[in-house]
Amino acid sequence: MICPIKTLSEKSMQLPLAPSHYLEKELYALIHQPLFGFLEKGSIDGILFWDLTQQQNMWISESFWRILGYQHETMEHLVSNWKAVLFKEDFSTALEKLNKHIQYPEYPFNRLLRYRHKNGSTLWLRCRAMVLHDHNQQPTRMIFLHNDASAHMQDKDEIQYYQNEIAKLRQEMQSQSFLDPLTSIYAHKGVEENCKYLIETSKRDGSLLSVAMFEIDALDQLRQQHNQERTDKIFKALAHALYDSTRRVDIIGRFDGEKFVVLMPNTSKEDATVVSWRICKYIQRHPCGGVDITLSCGVATRSSLLQEDTQKIYEQLMLSTDEALHHAKKEGNRVQHYDNIHIVIPQIEPQDMSDMDEQPQYEDYYR
Repeated sequence: MICPIKTLSEKSMQLPLAPSHYLEKELYALIHQPLFGFLEKGSIDGILFWDLTQQQNMWISESFWRILGYQHETMEHLVSNWKAVLFKEDFSTALEKLNKHIQYPEYPFNRLLRYRHKNGSTLWLRCRAMVLHDHNQQPTRMIFLHNDASAHMQDKDEIQYYQNEIAKLRQEMQSQSFLDPLTSIYAHKGVEENCKYLIETSKRDGSLLSVAMFEIDALDQLRQQHNQERTDKIFKALAHALYDSTRRVDIIGRFDGEKFVVLMPNTSKEDATVVSWRICKYIQRHPCGGVDITLSCGVATRSSLLQEDTQKIYEQLMLSTDEALHHAKKEGNRVQHYDNIHIVIPQIEPQDMSDMDEQPQYEDYYR
């Protein structure tokens, strides 16, 4: 914003509690200019007005010193006083960003800065700055608005604490035996505990969690055709194929003996559906244990709110995924998302996805 710096007229000086510092006077003169819209954007916990032509001079509002625990009457309007209460690292970074803002006014200055309170504690203040130019387009003034963000930063620290606790619980959980003895992937209990962990993560960061449930088509007929040893080889080969077809962050498990589950954190409905089709296509092309099979798959996706009950979310996810699988099995070799159960959507046939391996946006789905 280009805004000429005006001098204060005699008439405008007839104000209650007339400003005494020359920068404060200029700010009063500008307050009814378009600058007012800039000031209006939020409640202000401190204003700084910097003379870029005499860079040692900076008018600092009473509210700024008050929030830091100082008596404003004892603080001179000098840049050195601002620098003295600002963390050294933040001051250096702020100057770098301010110089860029002066050079390119469209580049915003909007940063969290750490200030040292008089009692030694740290305050986080959100600082927004705007450069002002004279009629020759030269930068002459800089205005700073501060908002106290300390409470927000404390909340972030608390969230980080809970995330660390969740990580510890997960590590303890993985040290226990939740593995399926046949396939060496997670068994039902392992799937449940991992899913609950991912739900907790989703509740904290607002991400999406997708669950895919696979089952071999015509499984009863397959059991009749092959003995138990061959059937076990099929299950083991399928588990290995699932491992090779998913991301490192995905979690694979055997659910209720005949079903296989893939937990996909931070994965949208669309991406989860694509990945599930990719797995089905891979299995269709590669025999498991020497036997040609196809898979049906049900998928469910949801986000979670912090106040929701984790156990209920888990149960709803599994019920939704199982229902979607039930609908997929009606035709076989099909992927059905729970959200689309009552919507007729043409299925993408595996042969129509032959170029999907070359799409870079899905590269991270492989280990």
